Amino acid sequence: MVDHPAVGRITLDCDTLVVALDDLRITVYTAEPGTEDAERLALAVVLGTQMLVD
Repeated sequence: MVDHPAVGRITLDCDTLVVALDDLRITVYTAEPGTEDAERLALAVVLGTQMLVD
């Protein structure tokens, strides 16, 4: 679970891809398609690192 400051809590699945014979690892976070978590994740991606002003 991730607690995003603008969109709230997002429940994510985590998969780690490992490259054989190398130290390279890629971690991928996804949300179940069609859920509120997927919508929140999409919004968090759009917001990026913007600073939100009251």
